[in-house]
Amino acid sequence: MIFFLKWVINFFIIPLNVFWLLIIFAFLWRNSKPKRTRNIIYFSVFWLVITGTKFVPDLLVYGLEKQYPTFMPDSSLFNKPVIVLGGGSV
Repeated sequence: MIFFLKWVINFFIIPLNVFWLLIIFAFLWRNSKPKRTRNIIYFSVFWLVITGTKFVPDLLVYGLEKQYPTFMPDSSLFNKPVIVLGGGSV
């Protein structure tokens, strides 16, 4: 049961899977509900553009990176490994 739940959550985290799932629903409803089909296709393309471009992730990460100052190493840290994600890069 836990494996199945993990698989379902993992499936819906990937944006391309959600896009294809919406396209399949639109294909199944194309004759019975044309207005809903058109809306699903518009939303799926919008979803793919939003999740597939760089703008939304940058916008989400910018607020988090703005909270912390940029790391500037002093001379005592030159021989020690430091992992900095982002590090003030734009």
